[in-house]
Amino acid sequence: MNEENIVQIKSEDGRTFKFYNLGSIEYKGAEYVALTPAEEMEGLEQDELVIYGLEYVGEEEVELVPIEDQDLLDEVYEEYNELQLKQGFD
Repeated sequence: MNEENIVQIKSEDGRTFKFYNLGSIEYKGAEYVALTPAEEMEGLEQDELVIYGLEYVGEEEVELVPIEDQDLLDEVYEEYNELQLKQGFD
């Protein structure tokens, strides 16, 4: 993966994690981002896909919001996969 696609995410307890940004999608009027770990992380496999909702705070800051509704998470995951297949990124 390209180093330019790495984003750093700071947790509430101040730890920083690196993820590859695989892309963002819009689904049912909301924005989501697909990420995968860029480094070893406890509880996540190296190639595991993680999807968060995007919430804009101010003009330049974005917060990642966990998707707590499992049905919605499944729908966003399917939408992401369909977009990847259409773009030839299987």
